[in-house]
Amino acid sequence: MAWVAASAALAGLPSWRPLAVVAVTLLGEEAANGGAGPVLGGLLLWTGVSTALALGYAAIVPRDFSFASSALVGVAYSFVVMALMTTTVLPRVNALMRAEMAEIGGAWVIAYAVYGLGLGLVPRLRRRWLAM
Repeated sequence: MAWVAASAALAGLPSWRPLAVVAVTLLGEEAANGGAGPVLGGLLLWTGVSTALALGYAAIVPRDFSFASSALVGVAYSFVVMALMTTTVLPRVNALMRAEMAEIGGAWVIAYAVYGLGLGLVPRLRRRWLAM
């Protein structure tokens, strides 16, 4: 999130703009104008979807994967998610977000890659939680 916010600012957009645009999914076009509600709504939606996708990843990745293996598969998983979101989901539920992703496209690719790397921690965390 921080990466996309910084990239938006570098592109001349307000740093809160990506979160407000995410909120358009639930709150309508008016959310793109910003404000505390839409930015918080976008943050909650982004976090919720990211968590749900991480749980899906945790269900498919083997528990004994090394960090490197899990991170590599995680990046691939996140790129598949990005491809599905940008071609199938966003055009139907939030065309504005899809259009604005193109403006700072490289930032979104890097954000998805970092998310995938973070997924590399899943097997380690699962082992730790199961050991408790």
